[in-house]
Amino acid sequence: MQQADFHALQAAADKRRSLYDLSDILPISMDELRGLLSEILRTTPSGFNSQTARLVLLLGDEHLRAWDIIQSCVQPLTEPTAFEKTVDKMNGFRRAAGTILFFEDGAILRDLEQRFPKFANNVPLFSAHTNAMHQYAVWMQLASLNIGANLQHYNPIADDALKAAFNLPPAWELHAQMVFGGILSPASKPREQKRPVDERLVVIG
Repeated sequence: MQQADFHALQAAADKRRSLYDLSDILPISMDELRGLLSEILRTTPSGFNSQTARLVLLLGDEHLRAWDIIQSCVQPLTEPTAFEKTVDKMNGFRRAAGTILFFEDGAILRDLEQRFPKFANNVPLFSAHTNAMHQYAVWMQLASLNIGANLQHYNPIADDALKAAFNLPPAWELHAQMVFGGILSPASKPREQKRPVDERLVVIG
């Protein structure tokens, strides 16, 4: 890796933060965003090169609809006194430009379990690794373009409702929802290190 490439990669990693004060105005076009996600799907590794990750890009009214659905799924599980705060949080997501739903194709995963019985118990773990890499790759790329994002996990609460609403295959397994948009307020606090890096890195040899 060239030094300039390394510094660019590290700069994007440092800019990647959980940002919640987002707008619906992006510095890139929707076609460019679609192309970015396509490249991430093309280049990000997966267990057994199974390419199980599935990304659903929701924009405009469909982005708003997704958070209406999630809110309706969350409401019965939320104390009435706390639901107002939940609605405020959901409204923050609605003000953003869009949402990316991260799925794994369960049909392929079940096939892997059958074809590789020695690894069958680890297939869900490999799947989680695969999806996490796609999430991080997307988040890093968005950060490099000065697009803010935050990652949510309203699953499995809203899985079936979202798949039904957007006519997605029943076998798809929802892993996360990434809200993204223009940055209205950058991160105001330094990145917190709860454990020193030196305690988390072991060098042998």
